[in-house]
Amino acid sequence: MKAYFIWSDNDYQWGDFAHGETASKAKAMFWKKWSYEVEEYIYLRAKRVPELDNKPFTADNIIAATDLEDWNSNPTCSCEICLDRVIPF
Repeated sequence: MKAYFIWSDNDYQWGDFAHGETASKAKAMFWKKWSYEVEEYIYLRAKRVPELDNKPFTADNIIAATDLEDWNSNPTCSCEICLDRVIPF
């Protein structure tokens, strides 16, 4: 599955990763979790991150695939790839 970084066009301060067959499907997954933070769905932007295709969004994977030095956010993505890595509470 394709990996995307999603952010709001109105706020460049933050964003999150999501998997999807298309950018629209990844944005929809992001919207499910962050709709209260983003004014409108139409402001969402997606950038492909092919280094994370078919990999769960763990801090180690994200740091290895990007130029980020740290990642401490819980993943937005609720696809099969990411859910398989989640440890139940």
